[in-house]
Amino acid sequence: MKSPTPVEVYLGIPDARPDYVQACRDLGAPIMISASAFARPWTTAMREASIDHPGFKAPPSGHFAGMKVALDSMGFTAMRLWGGYPVTPEQYFHDLAKRFEWSFWSSQDLCCEPEISSSGEETIARIMESAWRYDALCNLAKATKGVKLPLKILQGWDWHHYLISAEAMHVTDADRAIGIGSICKRQRGGPDGVLSVIERLDAELPKGVRFHLFGVTSTVLEELANHPRVASMDSQAWGLAMRKAHPTGRSNAMAIEYMARFYRAQQRHIERGGQGFPSATKVPLRPPPIWQDRPYEYRRRAAEILHAIRNGYIEAWDYGSKMELFEV
Repeated sequence: MKSPTPVEVYLGIPDARPDYVQACRDLGAPIMISASAFARPWTTAMREASIDHPGFKAPPSGHFAGMKVALDSMGFTAMRLWGGYPVTPEQYFHDLAKRFEWSFWSSQDLCCEPEISSSGEETIARIMESAWRYDALCNLAKATKGVKLPLKILQGWDWHHYLISAEAMHVTDADRAIGIGSICKRQRGGPDGVLSVIERLDAELPKGVRFHLFGVTSTVLEELANHPRVASMDSQAWGLAMRKAHPTGRSNAMAIEYMARFYRAQQRHIERGGQGFPSATKVPLRPPPIWQDRPYEYRRRAAEILHAIRNGYIEAWDYGSKMELFEV
């Protein structure tokens, strides 16, 4: 079945410098920008002195006038550099999320790439903290007039992690769109490839819920451009291509050229309607090792812990102390 509306491609930009923004305006491209572009300096000396992260600056007034701009929560950057979010949900919301009328703003999800999450157990803990932070941000948004709720973002690495994440996030048919994270640095095919994850979620999630795919490649976009579940995606692949072709001597003008070339190529993919979504059903799916063959008592205790996290009875990362629950 064909997508009900054309896939919308958000052009990822590394920061909000005026010439980048104007280039996107000239292209008519919606923008995806990370919270890190607005982060106040947090130096090594500040961290060594145990000074908390100073938060964010709001986008300058009129900087994005007339443009469609989405906000990413800087999750991958935070995990890679600091091992977790250095800012609270309250900082993120009050400094940045509520300060502009974003097309959508991402919840503080915790990415689960193997370079970040070392085990299935840690991935589950990260999924639970993502749910806890989403709840905290929703409560802040509901208490603030005129601010939309954050985008739910499913996290994981193996396909079954995303189903656990969907349950933790309470995905229902009332959700018009949700985000799918940790797909930027993974292969296209195979049991845990992008296509297998999307196909499994398509089969399991409520009908009508559509997806925003974070950081997909051109190849994946070309195949998914007509998928009925996919509403939008973002990519900054132009930056990688530029750095690969020009390790040194780069300029803003060069970046804008690569940006424009990349965006126009994605629009051509969409106009052609994509290559079609190849079925992944013949790929053998790995069984969920955390839940496989577990007795009822084990599942009940796990549910109690996850409920406690979601309802704020224990901090999400205290879950780490409960890891014996997932030992064989």
